[in-house]
Amino acid sequence: MSNSNLAEQVDDLLKLQENEMETASIRASLADVPHRLSLLSTQLEEFKTRIAESSTRISDLQKAYREHEAETQSIQAQIEKSNEKLKTVKTNKEYQAGLQEIEDLDRLQSGVEDKMLECLEAIDEAEAAAASERESVDEFSRQMENEKAQVERESAEMEQKLAQLLGQRDTIVTAIGSDLLKKYEQTKEYTGAIAVAAVKSSICQGCNMNIPPQMYNELQRFDRLSVCPHCERIIYPHGRLEDESSTAD
Repeated sequence: MSNSNLAEQVDDLLKLQENEMETASIRASLADVPHRLSLLSTQLEEFKTRIAESSTRISDLQKAYREHEAETQSIQAQIEKSNEKLKTVKTNKEYQAGLQEIEDLDRLQSGVEDKMLECLEAIDEAEAAAASERESVDEFSRQMENEKAQVERESAEMEQKLAQLLGQRDTIVTAIGSDLLKKYEQTKEYTGAIAVAAVKSSICQGCNMNIPPQMYNELQRFDRLSVCPHCERIIYPHGRLEDESSTAD
């Protein structure tokens, strides 16, 4: 096999390898699209859940306020009843007992009113927080729609690029001999991905191991296909493809 023909074959293998690596990258990105869209939806649902929790908290606080309010009304009714009763007592002892009862009821009512104020303050804080969260979810919803549209645009572009790459692969494969293509596929299966690597300064760029001196010298002639004795990748001398291309021109 002539140097120029071998260079063309190896160059085609490198084009095929680059094509397949880019194809694999795009397919991985496309496979991640549903996850990206799902993540956006999950984040939006988390926002909505917090708003629902805030609404529930406000509702619970309002309920507690109404219960305290009803309690103060009941206490006030007892105070009024005790005051009326105080007008009818006949002894000092009964009178003092009546005053003590009213004092206890006043203290109890004051405590309940404090709780009512605490509820009102908590309601104000919760409503402010809920309003802020509603603004946040509205903003996030807009961002999510924009990001979703961006993801869908990117997905469409990747699908288009993938179709182009698959078409290019068919063209590249047609130019490669069947025996060489079989060797490439076997090597790729063995190595996991990279089947073709350059040798630079006696070092295989696929496994970073030194090529034996005699083999390295033979590799420089670039007159037959060689494989790395360590990783079994198809190897070629670094820079020779460009040299052969320039000579052919």
